[in-house]
Amino acid sequence: MFLLLLVVFTLFILVDLAILAYWLLPDREPPQEIPVESPVRSSDPAREEPAGSSSSGQVEQEKPPPADAGLQAARTAWLAMKAEAEAADVGVWGGREYEAVTLQAAEADARARAGNHDAAAQEYTAAATGLEHLLSARAVLFRQAVEQGGQALADGRADEARAMFTRALAIDPSDAAARHGLERAASLDRVLALLREGARLEQQKESRQALACYGRAEQLDPEYAPARRARQRLEGQLRDEHFRRAMGRFFTALDQDKLEGAATALDEAAGIRADDPAVREGRKALRAAQEKRTLAALARRFTRLVRAEKWQQALAVCDQALAISPGVAFAVAGRSLAAERLALMQAMERILAHPLRLQEDGPLAEARQTLAVARTQTDAGPRLRAGIADLAALLTRATTPVPVTLRSDGRTSVVIYLVGRLGRFMEKRIQLRPGRYTVVGSRPGFRDVRRTLVVNGEQPPPSFLILCEEPI
Repeated sequence: MFLLLLVVFTLFILVDLAILAYWLLPDREPPQEIPVESPVRSSDPAREEPAGSSSSGQVEQEKPPPADAGLQAARTAWLAMKAEAEAADVGVWGGREYEAVTLQAAEADARARAGNHDAAAQEYTAAATGLEHLLSARAVLFRQAVEQGGQALADGRADEARAMFTRALAIDPSDAAARHGLERAASLDRVLALLREGARLEQQKESRQALACYGRAEQLDPEYAPARRARQRLEGQLRDEHFRRAMGRFFTALDQDKLEGAATALDEAAGIRADDPAVREGRKALRAAQEKRTLAALARRFTRLVRAEKWQQALAVCDQALAISPGVAFAVAGRSLAAERLALMQAMERILAHPLRLQEDGPLAEARQTLAVARTQTDAGPRLRAGIADLAALLTRATTPVPVTLRSDGRTSVVIYLVGRLGRFMEKRIQLRPGRYTVVGSRPGFRDVRRTLVVNGEQPPPSFLILCEEPI
């Protein structure tokens, strides 16, 4: 700013010296004095000649200014304004407005040379005023240049964008946005070339190569919307194509019951569009197919377990199937069969494991009922048939009395619980059903004797001795 003021001050001095030299040149004719008549006294006291004026009684007239003094003043003002504008690089950013002002100043020069001083002075004044207005409009012109540069970038007009941002930087060289815009404008031609190449490759179905061109264009100028939109559009198309191919593989594998391949294809499609309705429906179809396969495998396993008469495991398989699908037919019917057979086999196993309980009427009746139920099973397997045979044999033995020989000393009174009193004897032969019996012997003056007699029905027991021998 100081430098600018120094330049303007210097110009003023030079102009003043030129004017002074113009009038002081020796060969310059002095200006013609204009005769002035004696002043007429005015009634206005203020205009009366003050006391002590010239003794001649005439008012001394001031020397009139040169005829072109106004022209020189106007030209001096113009040159000062021009110097200030050139210091601000107006030639770079002034544009048509500055061209118009300089043309007006040139016209003033022409009028001055032609001797038309008044018109020239007016032209100089108008030019200086126009230049002053241009300088005061720098902020507006800066904003306009940045806006027009940005629009030119958006429209792909590289030359215009460079010109506008160059103009903005000439007004304000420190503005970061204008500098950034100029950098973008410098790469715009390359960006546009890449977009054209990408479009050509896209028309030739070279989508991957086209996408690479769009990506490089976006890398050169991440703010250039057409490059970003082209990349996003083509990426969307490729994703759509990838999604369709993945879903196609999914349905093909599903139809062929290749569920592992179907799951892989569906996961691939979900990675592209997780919320797509087709993916959700595919998940349902895949789960249904997987459930169907699982239920089919469980049904086959249930059949094997039934044939092997492994009713506990068969029941667990039915429960597993019903947890997947509560209405699956084989599990509904199979569970009832498995539970019934399991209960029957367990009941038979308990009876066969404790044959001596059948000496009592309650357990014996239960065993007979269990055998009757077992014999109603029309599809009995080997294990059930064997159980039926064992239980029938056990019932036969349990209801067939076995001869038992008891021996004593003839002085001991013998009682068999659940049978009755046998009295005193030396030897007695009786018929007993298989079972466990408590035999008690008593004799006055002697301690009672209590013994257990086991009759298993498979073979007659040896003779059983019961007598009291320990005196009290």
